[in-house]
Amino acid sequence: MKSRRSLRFLSFLAALLMLSTGALAGAKARPSADSRVMVYDAPDGCDVRDNYAVEVSTGGEWLPVPVYAALVTRCRQPCTETFFASVDLDGAIQVRVTPKKPFSSAEIRPFSDGIEGTVLQGTLCFEVDKPCQLSVEFDGDIMHNLQLFVNEIPTDVPDPNDPNVVFFDAGLHTAENDSRISMRDGIPILYVHSGQTVWLAGSAVVKTRLLPDRGARNVTIAGRGMLDLIDWNTPEATDESIAAAFGRRIFGVEAIDIAGLTVSGIVIRNATAYSICGQNLTDAKFENLKLFSCSDCSDGIDLMSSCGVEISDCYFRCNDDDIAISGTCWFAAGSSRDWNVKNCVFMADCAHAIYIGGIGHNDELCDMRFCNIDILDNFEDSPYFWGAIGINSCDGNDVHDLTFEDIRMERLAKSEPIRLTVRDNYITHDTPGRGISNVVFRRVTVLSTREKISLDGLADAKIKNVRFEDLTVKGRHIGWLNYRKAFHVMENCEGIRFGGDYGGAFGPVLNALEMLVNRAMDRFGI
Repeated sequence: MKSRRSLRFLSFLAALLMLSTGALAGAKARPSADSRVMVYDAPDGCDVRDNYAVEVSTGGEWLPVPVYAALVTRCRQPCTETFFASVDLDGAIQVRVTPKKPFSSAEIRPFSDGIEGTVLQGTLCFEVDKPCQLSVEFDGDIMHNLQLFVNEIPTDVPDPNDPNVVFFDAGLHTAENDSRISMRDGIPILYVHSGQTVWLAGSAVVKTRLLPDRGARNVTIAGRGMLDLIDWNTPEATDESIAAAFGRRIFGVEAIDIAGLTVSGIVIRNATAYSICGQNLTDAKFENLKLFSCSDCSDGIDLMSSCGVEISDCYFRCNDDDIAISGTCWFAAGSSRDWNVKNCVFMADCAHAIYIGGIGHNDELCDMRFCNIDILDNFEDSPYFWGAIGINSCDGNDVHDLTFEDIRMERLAKSEPIRLTVRDNYITHDTPGRGISNVVFRRVTVLSTREKISLDGLADAKIKNVRFEDLTVKGRHIGWLNYRKAFHVMENCEGIRFGGDYGGAFGPVLNALEMLVNRAMDRFGI
């Protein structure tokens, strides 16, 4: 009994210590011997939804979690609401999700997380023991699903009294009630300077766009709160409707000529343009971001002429490219290289989950690695923009040395899984690229798709040296013996290779045959 009381007293002191820093303002800490969970209250004046009741527990009291809505759409359809909730975790928690509407079936995705729930009296119950981004779907409804974001408890909270820290504590922050937020062209804006950290506490909702000074160095935007631009959307979410209502489209974060940019931990809700627009960035890190958008051309992270980029542990739900990588454009000039994208989840409501090479001017887009990626869905009305992973060489760009490993595509409602093309710029229709070369797809699994993979080069700008190792489409291993089951275009290509292990009784024979075919093609230059 005495040891139990001591444990409770020490846990109480630890919670008081964290709250005294201002770091976890608005949080409810319920530590236990093994696990700790932080639930952040919704600030006054910020709408929450009752479409789902979400509760979490570390084995004792059940804590209600606020549920927010974001606007989503698919290819110029009227906007609708999807839902999300967030908690911070150290250890393991039990989760209960109760939809307002009765349901017959439920799924928790990505499937790779291996989380299976149990339904008890209209409530879905499951356990989470690590940070993750989940889509909880009832009766197959992915437009009104619940996104549950489980984060690590932050350990890098800055001192609110540091003069280089812009600290947004719990509450709703607007240009009307927070003098740090300015107005420009009728739209709120927060200017960020070199060496500054902008911190959004867990119960902070900040209604503004962020603009680091052009040429700034070492800028950090982080926390567990929300950068909220939902008020500047329109039901149609088109360029024309937003321009008529507000005069311009709005980036969440717009960064130009920045060295040392970090954006981490926050939700960016419904920027009407790109959630993050970067031009001429070096040493940029984007970690544990959750991005929602519904407007025309509202990409997630869209970077131009940027080098030394790391994107990790992010969730994308955007009405255009979730990640877009290009060269010279606007204020940006030069190549994009040295990228590392890992541990991300994509729900691409339009265009591509990953798109490389849309714009440039004789640039190189190269030396990029994408690892441990889950693509939950991809929908695109126009076949011109198909490809959950799209690689396009245009504008004289040379795209080369790309690696994709451990890629899982679950349901592609309307898109090809992979498309590699050499063609002209889709806007100007003038100059094609110089080609695509040295690309590896390793351990790629496509669970459900209506379309096939396409590789389409030009006679004088071919697609060269592309290797597929352990490609599985709808349960079938794809190699030279059956590649036509998964590929429908392979024009102006050289050095397309397949590898990996066939299973079954005839696996060794098929593996040997495939190896011989590949060696023969190498020998004769096919």
